[in-house]
Amino acid sequence: MNTKSDNYQLEPPPVNWLHFFLFLTAIGLINFNVLATNAAAEDGYSIHKIKVFWHELIGAWALLPTLPFVFWVISRFPLNRENWLRRLPIHIGASIAYGLTQTMIMYGTRTLLHKAMDWSAYDYGDLWYRILMEYNKQALVYVILYFALIFLQSRRDAEKAKLHSANLEQELTKSRLQALQMQLNPHFLFNSLNAISSTMHEHVDAADTMLANLSDLLRRTLNTRNWTEHPFNKELELIRLYSNMMLARFEDQLQIDIDHDQAALDALVPCFILQPLVENAIEHGRQALTATAISISATKSGDRFRITIDDSGPGIDAQNDMQLNGGIGLSNTMARLTQLYRDDHDFSLTNRYEGGLRVEIDIPYRTQKDTGSTVHET
Repeated sequence: MNTKSDNYQLEPPPVNWLHFFLFLTAIGLINFNVLATNAAAEDGYSIHKIKVFWHELIGAWALLPTLPFVFWVISRFPLNRENWLRRLPIHIGASIAYGLTQTMIMYGTRTLLHKAMDWSAYDYGDLWYRILMEYNKQALVYVILYFALIFLQSRRDAEKAKLHSANLEQELTKSRLQALQMQLNPHFLFNSLNAISSTMHEHVDAADTMLANLSDLLRRTLNTRNWTEHPFNKELELIRLYSNMMLARFEDQLQIDIDHDQAALDALVPCFILQPLVENAIEHGRQALTATAISISATKSGDRFRITIDDSGPGIDAQNDMQLNGGIGLSNTMARLTQLYRDDHDFSLTNRYEGGLRVEIDIPYRTQKDTGSTVHET
């Protein structure tokens, strides 16, 4: 009756046979050195160094032909608590077969070497006792190989589990980001359509301009398949379309300035990260003032990228601070930053000394070249 434990197997080890050959050669040389130095240390004891040299190399190399068989048995029949009693005889039999084969390879190869070199007949002593003597070492080697393969398998299993966990975390992050995107898009669209509707009765041309910019903005956002990050220059295209909508509505009552250094254009930023912040600045500025000025700046400093949004609005106090934190736009922005960058980001809102609010975003400076990512658009 087959059980689950009987079906469990190890992955075949990734064997570099050249490295194994060099390792066994090193073992043979060490054995020869032990015998040669031992003979030199004992007075009157001498050895035929050339014979001993080749004997030890052949003894080490004789393991090589048996390794595929040993690896196959160990990989095919690993032991565990449920099957060890059934499988242990298999390993004992396999170790005996491997040991006997290695001993006969050593005996036959050394015999042929003596004939080829015209040395005296190779004397291995009583062969059966030699088989028992060699098996003491061969059984130990078998056990070492078994635990070496078990160790390698545990390492592979741990790496697979870690990779699987990382993939699950990545998928979870993507799902959360998609949920946040689904929350933000209807909110933005509803507010934009409401603004166009309010403008249409007072200024038809401005409403038409707003509608055209909204159409272009929606086309760009809907055609962007990767909504995680994109270069800052793409983000600027989106915010300029949104700014044009708002400038058409409020005309000279709104001023939006954008400033950035050249390195900022390639920086990866969360898609549509600026729109909720600019919308918030306009909304709160218009509630308190007749005219609102907004400035957006972006700079690279070392391995960090900073976006600053200043407005001339009323700033924040205990009351509207609660309103800011409770708004969909800001809460969505903070959640997306946390999902993307974990603790490696900073998001702050502070009152400016000269009046108004400053919003700062500090994230790692990365480009598509650094991450190997691409931005797909149809």
